[in-house]
Amino acid sequence: MRGGRGVNPAFARANAAGTGGLQENSAGLAQRLARGKENGTVNLVGLELRVVPPEVFAIIDVPDCGPATAATYSGSFDDARADESKWWENEAMHVDGGVARLMLSRNCISEIPDQLGLLVGLRTLDCSHNQIAAIPSGALAQLVSLQLLDASHNRLTQFGVSGLRELHDLKVLNLAHNDLVRLGPEIGCLSTLDECDASHNALRELPRELCECGALRALRVSSNRLEALPSDLGRLAHLEELECGQNQLRSLPDSIGSCAALARADFRQNRLGAVTRSLAACAALKELYLGINSLVTSSMPHLGQGLPGDRHIPAH
Repeated sequence: MRGGRGVNPAFARANAAGTGGLQENSAGLAQRLARGKENGTVNLVGLELRVVPPEVFAIIDVPDCGPATAATYSGSFDDARADESKWWENEAMHVDGGVARLMLSRNCISEIPDQLGLLVGLRTLDCSHNQIAAIPSGALAQLVSLQLLDASHNRLTQFGVSGLRELHDLKVLNLAHNDLVRLGPEIGCLSTLDECDASHNALRELPRELCECGALRALRVSSNRLEALPSDLGRLAHLEELECGQNQLRSLPDSIGSCAALARADFRQNRLGAVTRSLAACAALKELYLGINSLVTSSMPHLGQGLPGDRHIPAH
């Protein structure tokens, strides 16, 4: 975790003794691993772990729970965060591989091991709020059932590996609050992606292939260094929410007018001097934020009566 949170002295002693930073005598860790074996949810949140316990990858006994317990992701990442217990309960209790949900957030983990690929039935991986610099592509490629990946608040500098090509079920990708300077073109392979959050990074551009994510409903890339959006943005016909505030955008692509489902767009704190008139074609647009730009009212296209209040009026 950035900022250098203090490490529990017990963990420091364990690490010095060669135990890899695991609290081997901790009843809490043992109990959580036991529960994970019983119900498919391995919850190791906030244990100040420095490595992923190898016992996680030995959970392979899979009880027969039948179809009644099976469910898939539905709803938004924000809704999931609002009520985590319901989010985790919405997934299958057991899947091939023994672990459906692996929750590693708020620890001191710096590396995701290749053994992650053994959890072939994993549907949720939450490794947020750690010190992770990379996610192994080989392991990622094995997680063919993954639906949610939360790697926010880490130290990632790049994201875009060959393993993404196998994630045909991924719906939610959260990469916010990292050190990303690049999103690879492989992200375009995520045909089922519903929400993508890459805000609070150091991105200067978005790959054109991102516009191949035809199911994308929410794209959040605020607080980066973006100077332009992909010219093919209009291919995102299902895009409802676009957050691009606090960047360096000087213009918007004309194709944005083809984003027929766009209901909320935030372009605050950029360098916009004008707004493309094609934006007027976004009939579903209800919220448009343009404050702290270089716009003049005369440069605004006529956006109809759909916008509430004065949210479409530029502020200086």
